[in-house]
Amino acid sequence: MKNCVCKDFLISIIVPIYNVDPYIERCLNSIMDQSYKKFECILVDDGSIDQSGMICDRFATLDSRFIVIHKKNGGVVSARKAGLRKASGQFIGSVDPDDWIEKDYFESLIRIQKETDADIIAGNHHRDIGSDSYTIRNRIPTGIYDRKTILPQLIYSGDFFEFGLHPSLCTKLIRREIMDATQMNINEDIVCVDDGAVIYPAVLEAEKIAITNICGYHYVQRQGSITKSVGSDDLMKLKLVYDHLENAFISKNVIGELWFQLKQWQKFILLERQIQVFDEVSPKETILSPYGGISPNSRVVIYGASFLGQTIDRYIKSVKDKCVKNVLWIDKAYENFQKRGLPVYSPEEIQKLHDEYDFVLIASVTERIVCSMRECLLNLQVPANKILWLSEEFVQDKKVIW
Repeated sequence: MKNCVCKDFLISIIVPIYNVDPYIERCLNSIMDQSYKKFECILVDDGSIDQSGMICDRFATLDSRFIVIHKKNGGVVSARKAGLRKASGQFIGSVDPDDWIEKDYFESLIRIQKETDADIIAGNHHRDIGSDSYTIRNRIPTGIYDRKTILPQLIYSGDFFEFGLHPSLCTKLIRREIMDATQMNINEDIVCVDDGAVIYPAVLEAEKIAITNICGYHYVQRQGSITKSVGSDDLMKLKLVYDHLENAFISKNVIGELWFQLKQWQKFILLERQIQVFDEVSPKETILSPYGGISPNSRVVIYGASFLGQTIDRYIKSVKDKCVKNVLWIDKAYENFQKRGLPVYSPEEIQKLHDEYDFVLIASVTERIVCSMRECLLNLQVPANKILWLSEEFVQDKKVIW
């Protein structure tokens, strides 16, 4: 590994923390071991009631670059704001406390900044599910962009649903002034998909954005993390994010260019978290209208156990009067989901059902992944007419939900 070429640079890494004591040591060790040394790491203990705060204090005694803020619980947006107020770096990085980063992660981002003088440096990330890991990449090609040239694919790449620029704060290095102008304006009632409420307005504040191939961040998917929590007021909080983005785009006079992208993002978010909304706005005898509608008394197999699969399973169980029955739940990573307490099984189990199901619902929002899932089902002798994914009408629909 080359020696760091950025001797006079300071970044502030903000870590919002709430009840993550089983995971946080790996996260903080990965930050402490960074090959780039000139940073401060601000640990914001957002009212944890487990050992997280004590672990933060211990790291602060071990390494003077770690600064701890203990505050009353106010949510992740509140925690990030508290960290930003304390930060003194020229650039802001973010790490979530149950994730970890590779040793040269920040050195790689900083080197690109030095080479390009970009205001935002964007990388990719690995998504770790148990022992499995796969890479999530920005669909915007690598290169240097200004605000205008990045707009056509900023949110939506054109393939449902894949981001142009992935909204994760944790895969970005962002100039401090831009974070002050964006993060500090976020409604603290927002507790989900809050990253996008910062990233996309931040792009509109930037003169230069560098899209890179850097991939040193590991997002660890686990049961119970904030990104997977769904509550009774979740729909309201999602609308807060939507309204925030719409207002930001209007204020910058780019709503015309980003309106359809914003609608596609809205559908994606609602699919993964509140799929019942689509049936509520188009009431019919069937359910799951994004799939073209499933008739009462149907027997379905759910293929996919990540966000969308879990949402569909919950929804089917909640709609008693429709009597749609989930007869099997399958996923290639079934062992990882079983460890998390979900009744998920190997795709090969579908062969034991013979004809005792009416449809297989492919529970993925990414068309590219759906193709491989469909091929797997066909290889397992599932009839093509029983395999359902999102209807073309739904994917191209431009009507407003809110």
